[in-house]
Order: sequence, then C-alpha cells, then structure tokens
Amino acid sequence: MYKILNNIPIRYAIEIFEAGDTEEDEDSSVDEEEGNYVIKETKEEALKHKLEKELMRKQREKELNRLIEEAFNNWLQDTKNMILEEDRAEEFDDIMPILSKHVLLQRVNDRKKADISFFFTTWSGMAMNCGRQASACFIFSKPRQIILVNPYSKEELMTRITNKTYKTIAALTHEIGHYYALTDQYKDTGLDSVIYSTFNRMIKKDAVMGAKRTEMLSCDDVDGFINLVDLTLYLETGEFSPRASQEGGWASFCNGKKNRKGQYYKEEFYREGKLLNKPYYTRKGVKYHYDENGKVKKHTEATEWWTLESH
Repeated sequence: MYKILNNIPIRYAIEIFEAGDTEEDEDSSVDEEEGNYVIKETKEEALKHKLEKELMRKQREKELNRLIEEAFNNWLQDTKNMILEEDRAEEFDDIMPILSKHVLLQRVNDRKKADISFFFTTWSGMAMNCGRQASACFIFSKPRQIILVNPYSKEELMTRITNKTYKTIAALTHEIGHYYALTDQYKDTGLDSVIYSTFNRMIKKDAVMGAKRTEMLSCDDVDGFINLVDLTLYLETGEFSPRASQEGGWASFCNGKKNRKGQYYKEEFYREGKLLNKPYYTRKGVKYHYDENGKVKKHTEATEWWTLESH
C-alpha cells in the first residue's frame, strides 16, 4: 500500500513452467510416424513451427501480465465502486482519491529486484510447493511469492480448468489480497497476518479472501481493505482521519446484508483499523481476548495468561 499511496511502481517478476517443455519438444526436426510412413519436417517447417510456438508463448505471457494488473486493481476499483453504490462517497472522501488510483506495475527480469514474484506452474508443481488441495498459495519470503497453476499448461488445458481466465483472475485476486496484507477468511486461518477484517470468519465464505472462487470483492473484503488503507495512512502521517477515528466507528458494509446462507451479518463497526467490541476468538484451544476498541488484550491457554501486543 505504501507504494500505491506514493505512486511508486510495484516491481514484479514472472516465471512460467509448462509440463512437456523438454529439449525434445523444442526439436522440431524429430521424425514423426504416420501409418507406415515417416514424415520429417523440413528446415522451413521446423522454423515456422518454432516461430508459431514463440508467438503463442508471447501472447499467453501478455495475457498473464494483463490478469496480474487486473487483480492488483480489483481491490481499489471494487472498494471504490461499493462505496459509490452504497452512496457513502462523502463519508469516505478521505480515501476516495487513493481508491481512484491505478496501481503502477513494473515488470523486472531479476527476481531479486522484484517486490513480488509470480510462478505459474503445473498441478504437480502446486502439490510440491503448496499442497495437493491448493490451486494457488502465497509465500511470505523476500521477495513475496505467489504460486499458482499455469492456465496454459498442457495438463491444465486437458484436465482441470474449463474457464481458465476466470479461475486464474479469482486466484490472483485472492493471493494479491495477501500481498496487500489481508489474511484468509475461512476456517483455521492464522492470526499472524497484519489485517483480518471481521470476527466471524466462518460465514465469510462468499468473500474473495474466503472460500468462494470469485474476483468480485464482498462487503467483508471491502471492510478489510478500507481498514488496511486507514492503517497505512496512519503509518504515513502519524494520525487517523476524523472518519477513521470517530467515536463509535464507521459502519461495516455488511451491515443489513445477508450472506449466501440467507443469514444477516452481525452489526459491526470499525475504528482506527480495528473491529469494535470484538468477541473472544478461540483457535486450537487458545482463547484470544480483545478490549472494547478491538485491540488484542490477552489470551488464555489452560490456566495461564499472557499479555499480547495489539494487532
């Protein structure tokens, strides 16, 4: 967010791996059998085949670059659009100029110089790096890494994805949410990320950061992103805006709405990037407690107490 606020390009690198891309595949002069005859490509045909393959590779790479740019900007554009749709532009006039920005991106060839790297790999590569059930994952390394399935790999085209562009942009939007500092909004998510927008993650499955495969931000995603912007501005200026620090907080965009199960979201309010009156949260036998301003106060495990730093 710091770079977006200051109009500094986010540097990214791309690496693409496709199953079947071996040296033999690149050798177009290999004999091919057709019935009882052996057909061998001429040098002209081999060159044409190589040029066509290179052109296709460049076209696919161009499309992946476009999807990355779209995913980065989805967070700003969808947040702005929801504010406008809810007729709350005047309330959020302090951040509307930020949300109207276009994220500046700069592709670099050296991963060591990148802020984030994208690895488009095969399903076997996904299983090795992210687990068998994952279609994408975010790795908190330096630079940050996003690993996801290459929608153009031979095994992917033949097996898993029927609408590859849709599923790729949905996965990218989710993982870039992690890059922005948002955490997962589904069961067993950790507490080690910078921002998590609401308490009850179990009903947030219709969110981009939840379990639903979508690139369209939900009210919960928008809440989290606004909190992120508020906290980033605080780190930049040393103070929260009047809207972000108002007594009683600002109302969640989920208030008065139903989730996909037809249940109304709990009324929630945010102040200084935190959920007010946040109930305790239990995970793996540990109970996390919050003060009235939504700050982590302490947690209990067995009969002992510890004081935690505020999130």
